[in-house]
Amino acid sequence: MLQSRYPLFDYEQQLFDTLNTTKLVYCLKATGLGITEFMIRYIAWLCLKDDKLKGSQIVIVTGPRVEKSIEIIQRMKNLFIHSELVKSFPTKQTVIYLNNIRVEAYPSDHLDDARGIPNVSFIYVDEADFFSFKEQNNLRDVIERYLIKSNPWIVLTSTPNKPDSIMAQIMQEKESIYERLYFDYTVGIGKMWSPEEIARQRLSPSFEREYNLKFLGQAGNIFHYEDIDAAITNKYSLSENNSYREDVLMGVDPAFGSSQFGVTIIEYYDQKVNVLYSDSWERIPFP
Repeated sequence: MLQSRYPLFDYEQQLFDTLNTTKLVYCLKATGLGITEFMIRYIAWLCLKDDKLKGSQIVIVTGPRVEKSIEIIQRMKNLFIHSELVKSFPTKQTVIYLNNIRVEAYPSDHLDDARGIPNVSFIYVDEADFFSFKEQNNLRDVIERYLIKSNPWIVLTSTPNKPDSIMAQIMQEKESIYERLYFDYTVGIGKMWSPEEIARQRLSPSFEREYNLKFLGQAGNIFHYEDIDAAITNKYSLSENNSYREDVLMGVDPAFGSSQFGVTIIEYYDQKVNVLYSDSWERIPFP
């Protein structure tokens, strides 16, 4: 990391300006940009800057582990560690009160607990793409039902995960209710990390997803890129060789896990299936 304390960076300013002009925000982000920390501070600032939200409730939705909900609220409480406000904080670890505004974090597997809350002014969903599919399917029903009820901010942020996940779905919507922001690794170069750190990180198979906003499957970690390039650049035609036999079949089990790589060739002859070849190997070089 370049330093331990940071100013407000340009991409954070863009997020700040967007939140001040529209209430429905979608942010697909690279890991490590500090967006979660920004949102924690923004919510706290929104509570304390005036009395407009006084008496309302703010909902934060985290991953399924309650420890994450506790962590988010504790990070907000830590902002006031040297303030008299600390004395008024409740003992419940997932709740904080700021200016008579109740801020509560909910694990995604308890999302239904967030239904029916009166006067919700802000909903922040952290790392939405890593909720289970059941939780993701329920998420928009729960949070968007408040659009008419109390017109809250709804902010979804996440690093990309699977191509059929909630963040991918919203990204592909032709007309979305959300203002969509995209922060890949380039916005953090010279700020959150140096060019040299990014160069090293590029060696990781997860770089495209974690840092370059590619959903899982768009860039995988099973086959080496050079092997894929070799397979698609070598020109060949299946029609050039017509000597194949329809009665001979080959089956391949790539077994990318802990199993062996196996190949079996069989033929159908004289109303019998004959095994012409069968062998297996330990751990082929992928990855």
